[in-house]
Amino acid sequence: MKYCYLVVQFLLIVPSLRAQSGNITGKWILDRIVYKDGRRLEINNAQYSTNMVCIIDEGSIRMNDQKFDAAIRLGKIQTPYVTYNYQREEEYLVLYEDESDKFSFFLRPEEFIKRYPEFAPVKTVINGDSVAIANGLTDFNFDNDLGLDEFIRKRMTDRPSKSFKNLYFRATFVLTKNNKVTNLQVLNSISPEYDSEYLNALKAAEPFFSNHTGTDLLITKEVHHLMLYKYLKDPEEKKLYDLLDTGDTYYYQNQFD
Repeated sequence: MKYCYLVVQFLLIVPSLRAQSGNITGKWILDRIVYKDGRRLEINNAQYSTNMVCIIDEGSIRMNDQKFDAAIRLGKIQTPYVTYNYQREEEYLVLYEDESDKFSFFLRPEEFIKRYPEFAPVKTVINGDSVAIANGLTDFNFDNDLGLDEFIRKRMTDRPSKSFKNLYFRATFVLTKNNKVTNLQVLNSISPEYDSEYLNALKAAEPFFSNHTGTDLLITKEVHHLMLYKYLKDPEEKKLYDLLDTGDTYYYQNQFD
């Protein structure tokens, strides 16, 4: 009886999940992940607030910064490491693995903005010019196998975090509607050498940007370097680590208060 109930519940929630041959290439943004029986994920599930952008081409699939060769046929996207089943439900692309107990529901960027208008580009002014503030979901792509963060990292000198006086780096730049990187600024510096290498890496990344908005974009990049506990010198920083550890314990025990 319980099995019959779950089957009925599933059919009510995803009534039109069938393998379809419609066009699935292009960019998709994760809207939600649910269990196959329709239940929502628990708030402390590791996938509850997953940020995922999926880009499907004829011979590849990219999940955020990870790009894989892929063979796409009716109802299947096969990579060297995993095979996704795909189905269409109205405006959604639904992905799931055979052994997984979850469905992932994706929307096209334009449909995502319709449902969540807070992700529409917000305008600001830079040097007297109007630009849109990038959110990284609906506005631009970085078309390199490495992904932007890894592309930059491979062009940076490998430095131990214990040598940093400041662990937080932040920079902004404008990606023009013609895909040019301009107006690079460091807002939170690590060191002159680090800052210079990072900005040079951003300039080297220019050929791989694709601005989809038709207007200039202001993009912010942040790097949070981690320091091992044993290297911390400030008692307040050690206290913060201890508090975070305690908070994690409560979080995974569902003791949110």
